[in-house]
Amino acid sequence: MEIDKLPAVQSAVSRRVHGGVGTFDVPLPLNGPTGIECRTGTSDQLVVTFSTSVTVASATVTCGTGSVGSISGSGTPTITVNLTGVTDAQRITVTLSNVSDGTNTGDVPISMGVLVGDTTASGVVNAGDVALTKSQVGATVGGSNFREDVNANGTISATDVAIVKSDVGHSLP
Repeated sequence: MEIDKLPAVQSAVSRRVHGGVGTFDVPLPLNGPTGIECRTGTSDQLVVTFSTSVTVASATVTCGTGSVGSISGSGTPTITVNLTGVTDAQRITVTLSNVSDGTNTGDVPISMGVLVGDTTASGVVNAGDVALTKSQVGATVGGSNFREDVNANGTISATDVAIVKSDVGHSLP
């Protein structure tokens, strides 16, 4: 199937709730380098937005370690895929199967890197990630620094720094 015949994806993100502070999204570019999810946890939420309402038959992890827990939004422009068992230091692809906008039908793959502590999204956890996280300790979590709230609890603290330090040296394959 030609890629230009697929239903048009507008955006894809990895979404997490940060305690009572709010929900923040890591963009997952559709072209070029993949976005990197740096926050802890084994459950991820992928949110894929299409240009029009679509139906989706299913979603499957087609590369990497994890499982699809549930999928919702079929019949709307926004499809949400809840993932479980997603492991660290990997590239994962979730494929939405038989996506149809009424004219075009096909499988739509969405990929992301998963690297806990990679707050700079460089593909490796290093001293730069530690320094960036340290610089945000005590700051209010917001759109510009949510990546440093590595445990996604709504505060940036020494615990986040410790998580990043414990992962120094890890990298994406």
